[in-house]
Amino acid sequence: MTEFQPIEMSEDFEDELEVNLHEIDSNRMTQKSSCKKSCKLGVKTIIFLVILAMAAIFIFKTRRIPPKSNAEVVVNLDVPTASETIETNLPYLIYGTAWKKESTSMLVEDAVLKGFRFIDTANQPKHYNEKGVGAGWTAAASKLGLERKDFYLQTKFSKVSNQDINNMPYNETSSLSEMVFESVKGSLQHLQTDYLDALILHSPYTSMEETLTVWQAMESLVDNGTVLQLGISNFYKYDTLTDLYNNARIKPTILQNHLKTITFDPRFLQFTREHNMQYQAFWTLTSNTHHLEKSDIKNMAARKGLSPQLYMYAFLLALQITPLDGSKTHQAEDVDFFLKLQNGTFQVFETEEDIIAMADALDMPLP
Repeated sequence: MTEFQPIEMSEDFEDELEVNLHEIDSNRMTQKSSCKKSCKLGVKTIIFLVILAMAAIFIFKTRRIPPKSNAEVVVNLDVPTASETIETNLPYLIYGTAWKKESTSMLVEDAVLKGFRFIDTANQPKHYNEKGVGAGWTAAASKLGLERKDFYLQTKFSKVSNQDINNMPYNETSSLSEMVFESVKGSLQHLQTDYLDALILHSPYTSMEETLTVWQAMESLVDNGTVLQLGISNFYKYDTLTDLYNNARIKPTILQNHLKTITFDPRFLQFTREHNMQYQAFWTLTSNTHHLEKSDIKNMAARKGLSPQLYMYAFLLALQITPLDGSKTHQAEDVDFFLKLQNGTFQVFETEEDIIAMADALDMPLP
């Protein structure tokens, strides 16, 4: 669908009208003088012309360009559902919703209308508007005729120290297990769903004992069908990752970590590969801006007709890393990109040498 392009009024248009009005006023005075001599042009006609010109000025002064409707920002609706994407092992991007505040609902709705089917959030009011996520995806789904099963919704349980004490999603005096249950209950209400595709532990606790207590509460939510799978986030000590994994009754299937190439620990990626886990990466663009400005990366990306940012996404997907994409302005471009990857019409990293060259440019060690 062609995006609506509003016709913008010239900056000089209003000035032109005022000049015309001045000319009309001048003409009126001339015509009055002429009437006294030989012309019988009626005064009412002159007044009518003046009023007409003034009305034109008023209309254009109060004119507003109509806002784009969500229907007008739709780019491509021929997008596989989340379940179809997973079942056929297609690459995809996850829409990230942190720090979008009161714009969350609008941005999530636009993202879904443009083609995103995977959404990440957290019941952490300090940084996320989970209720806005729920409003956004359901509004878009209604317009597209999609159902809950067509989407992938993952949220996070965040510990007390990572919350705003004045805006808690649970009672901070509750037991650790009760905090998990209260948080998830709130997430279900906010997201307008009766189950979660994934529940992620936002960060480990100081002690493994506390971490496992919370994990066991999360496991019980898988047992009763509220949650389909579990994940972990912000695990940067390798021993913490392996300890949790070895002691968990229900193993994590997701590791979501901040990705900064120069501090990337390849052991974590290797672990996810060996244990059938998905590696999700956040801040992949923001944290690596300096590298993406390098001329060699720009040149490599240009040879594929891509921006350095999309080339970075393609690189991570080639490594079996799924990026979170929190775009506010280039959602359609990103959807078009991963759809081309999904349908096989676009190959970016075709050889191992291509991957190594990008990794070297990013100063990123590989497994």
